Amino acid sequence: MATTSQPIRDYIRGDSRVINIQINQSDGATPFNLTGCEVFFTVNASTNPTADTDASAVIALKTSTFATPTNGLASVTITNAISQDIAPGTYYYDVQLKDSQGNITSLHQNQFLVIADITRAVT
Repeated sequence: MATTSQPIRDYIRGDSRVINIQINQSDGATPFNLTGCEVFFTVNASTNPTADTDASAVIALKTSTFATPTNGLASVTITNAISQDIAPGTYYYDVQLKDSQGNITSLHQNQFLVIADITRAVT
């Protein structure tokens, strides 16, 4: 079951941001070895989307590349291209881990608050 994590507040639409996700074993302290794993980061307007896929997600990222898998640190990058058209408002995110055996575990979830950007032209 996912733990309630800190909300991601004041994400400014159109900004690029790296989201670092620390994944630990069940003791909460020992880093989880991410070798052979995938980590999914999804942002949706609903806490209970009706689609069986992430088609309704405003952000759907995954990674299976980790700088040092044994440290349990996963990073996903939200780029300008991904976030520039998201309407300001309250969304919900979750993080899921697919381990090397194919098991899916929900790790984190909470609000993802998008605020309007002032500067729209970046060229």
